[in-house]
Amino acid sequence: NQVVNRWRDIIKSEQQETSTTNETEAELIAQTQTHKYPSSPISKSPIAGVEGMLYHIAGCCKPLPGEAIIGVVGRSSKGLAIHRQGCNNIENVEGDRVIPVSWNYNHPDNSRPPTYPVDLQVEAIDRVGIFKDVLTRVSDQHINIRDAGVKTKFGKPALISLSIEVRDRQQLEYTLNQIKNMSDVLNIRRVHEID
Repeated sequence: NQVVNRWRDIIKSEQQETSTTNETEAELIAQTQTHKYPSSPISKSPIAGVEGMLYHIAGCCKPLPGEAIIGVVGRSSKGLAIHRQGCNNIENVEGDRVIPVSWNYNHPDNSRPPTYPVDLQVEAIDRVGIFKDVLTRVSDQHINIRDAGVKTKFGKPALISLSIEVRDRQQLEYTLNQIKNMSDVLNIRRVHEID
């Protein structure tokens, strides 16, 4: 919030000095002028630094709470895109479109905590029941499975694709370890749209 406040003050002083601004600065000014700051330290947003702004979680890297994130001002009406730091899609973004953000750990847990989608690919020895066993490991962690599928070829490992919903990075890592510890699992990895 301090960074956004300071940034807004700088933009306002520059706006008074010059009446011409480029399109990106005009979008940022409009967003920061409508920015509402909470009167208490508890925010309703799971991401600190975006209160009152329109934002969405980027589908390319699907960041999770516990991972370092960065905000990128979009050129469309979707608002701010929240990416994982190190995402390949933000390497060439201009610096004036990047906003520092972080996960809000003071977010009130009034109801069920928010979940975030993660895509996984499991490579396992092809045997009867391997798919069921992997799904059981995931459901034992009370994790919702959005989509699941398996591809097999004679003489090759089975490829199991899972789309799950997790609360944070810690829950994901615990679940990955539970699946890795299965004797028939050869490899497991997180899949991104840019892979």
